Amino acid sequence: NLSGAVSNSAIIHKIGCCHGIAASNISLGTSGRIQVNGVIQNTDWNFTPGENVFLSGRNFSQSIPLSGFVQKIGTAKNNNTLVLEIREPITL
Repeated sequence: NLSGAVSNSAIIHKIGCCHGIAASNISLGTSGRIQVNGVIQNTDWNFTPGENVFLSGRNFSQSIPLSGFVQKIGTAKNNNTLVLEIREPITL
């Protein structure tokens, strides 16, 4: 969210907190770059290209979460590249 907290789709009161993705790790008490659109890469990701990516707990997944809320984050361009398309969350 805008105060720098981590979003979590399993916790319903965190709905609407995901506005962007940290471009790199940000240590507690410091500032960093948050990307809200465009393309972002992370070599730790292993997505199936062309499929939707959702917030799943505190992580990303191509499976829709089973509880809390669902929020599309983007579409996988390739296995480690995400085209950001952050959508409004929907309560499950």
